[in-house]
Amino acid sequence: MKKMTTNLKVLIDSIPTNENIFFHCRLKGLESNKNNHNLLSKKIIRLLCDRKPKSIIIPTYTYSFTKNFVFDQSLSVSETGRFSEEIRKMAGSSLRTLDPIFSHVLLQNSNFLDEKISTRSFGNRTIFHKFVQAKGVIVNFNLKDITTPLFHFLEYKFNVPYRKNKIFCGDVINKNKSKIKVKYNFFCRKKNSLITIDRKKILKDLKKNNIVFEKKNKKNSLLWFYSDKFIKFLSKKLKNNPNYLIKIN
Repeated sequence: MKKMTTNLKVLIDSIPTNENIFFHCRLKGLESNKNNHNLLSKKIIRLLCDRKPKSIIIPTYTYSFTKNFVFDQSLSVSETGRFSEEIRKMAGSSLRTLDPIFSHVLLQNSNFLDEKISTRSFGNRTIFHKFVQAKGVIVNFNLKDITTPLFHFLEYKFNVPYRKNKIFCGDVINKNKSKIKVKYNFFCRKKNSLITIDRKKILKDLKKNNIVFEKKNKKNSLLWFYSDKFIKFLSKKLKNNPNYLIKIN
């Protein structure tokens, strides 16, 4: 375990210090045995805290709201991986935002914590807009492809032709067990749309223009980039081509 911790530290130490961090992580391929997810997740957070971040944001998304129409701040399971779910359980409901689809756990006394219920996925009043305004850092740890909700934030900003606004009505149950009716505006893929983001092409362009930085060891890798520079670069691409982000068959 000590050797593994050293290997993780070398990667995590490539993250800039004293920044707001939006952290995506995949545990598979990191753990030494199948029963230490909780321990490993805690270890990663401790190493991340050594970078003295202003805040740490962990996505705990629940696309299931579009099918069962219920989001429970305390009980709804994260659908963004085992690490995300471990952090959700450890942090408790008081550190989880009230967004039926795009909820986050906010650590390190985050200025992004808002107890109001979010009623739209993207736009100027969302956590994504605030994070970009703060010039926060997106981190992809041990992921296969570049991952960030800012792809969808940009798609909303440029009103891409393959997505549309759709209203989902349902219930939000807060940490006090109060049930609140909501109408949630989700900028989602159009029905029967099979589009996918061309992550390899985008990553190649971002690296070529020194937007994304990468640290690797023999088994794992870590990507990081400043959200504002990411948005600025891809905005130029989307102005010229509204389908830039996706694969065209």
